[in-house]
Amino acid sequence: MDVGGGFETCPYYTFLNLLLLKERDMAVEQASRYRKSQIDTASPGKLVIMLYEGAIRFLNEAREFLSQNDIEKVNNRLIRAQDIISELMMSLNMKEGGQIASNLYRLYDYLKWRLVEANISKNPDLIDEAIRIMSSLKEAWEEAVKNVMQDKTRPLELSKTNKVNLMR
Repeated sequence: MDVGGGFETCPYYTFLNLLLLKERDMAVEQASRYRKSQIDTASPGKLVIMLYEGAIRFLNEAREFLSQNDIEKVNNRLIRAQDIISELMMSLNMKEGGQIASNLYRLYDYLKWRLVEANISKNPDLIDEAIRIMSSLKEAWEEAVKNVMQDKTRPLELSKTNKVNLMR
């Protein structure tokens, strides 16, 4: 038996690696199922917040990879953030959303343009600008969703005319 060689020749090494890979795959699968469950049960407002969180996460990762000069990963993360912004643009109801939807569309368009510029120039300031804007939008959506949820939990009261009034 060779005791000076590497662990790679040991049969237990292969078994343990396979076991670790299986455990990792199971953990990834469990995390994926949990995330799918979150998405499936989320309100439309919460879904928008989740999109913002994803875009912000990709932008932060792009910023980190830029500091490491990993251009391929920067490109990948910026494109993923752009894809999320495109999804946000497509989800706008321009007919019922009026001026707010129109303004959001223009802001999303601006963000996509800035991220294309950031990807071409590898300018971290452009990524930071997008993170600030997306974070502000996310906070606004969180506040709006919170207000809607509070309104839903307020009790109903019958008026003197026996019509339901929401106590707001």
